[in-house]
Amino acid sequence: MKKFSVITMIIVILFSSSLYAFAAPPTSNQRTTRIESVDAEGNTIIEYLTPIDTTAEVKFFDEEKLNSKSVMSGDRTYLYSLYRYDYSQIIQHNSKSKINDKFICSVPLGKTFTTTKTVETSGSVSFEGSVDSNQKEAVNKSFGLNAQGSLTVTVQQSETYTFHDSLLNKGFNVCDYYLAVGFDKYKVVLKKN
Repeated sequence: MKKFSVITMIIVILFSSSLYAFAAPPTSNQRTTRIESVDAEGNTIIEYLTPIDTTAEVKFFDEEKLNSKSVMSGDRTYLYSLYRYDYSQIIQHNSKSKINDKFICSVPLGKTFTTTKTVETSGSVSFEGSVDSNQKEAVNKSFGLNAQGSLTVTVQQSETYTFHDSLLNKGFNVCDYYLAVGFDKYKVVLKKN
């Protein structure tokens, strides 16, 4: 029996001080951008890019501004500073190996399978360079991550899978589906006000 594997990967973003990011996988309701490709082993990879909240911002107190002479002398009132998402761009696709592969189901040729259990996996953001906690919080908010910089992705019970069209007439009898976390390296720019 000839088998073929389909790996559903969630793009995870990496982040660094000049503001590069590795982000985390989107939840089921965040799956908006879908990219399909074939990896070096011949597996079909279905990627869902993490949507970005371009309105996310983090308010904080800047010690330099709080202690500045103009604020201390009463000439100006300082309320707070904030980091706001400006833009991001992918610098490197598949910058790290996929992790946390979870088996979803096997689908025989010509069949459809509906999941009977929930399958989940998760990934976390990592930062390069020196990034302060306020910058990390702004990136986490922008990419829909929790406070620790991670996100859990779930394939819900009752999701339907079919034998993958790309396998027809190629001699495969079974298509295996997996959920995994993949990584793209991003450059992320924040504005500080």
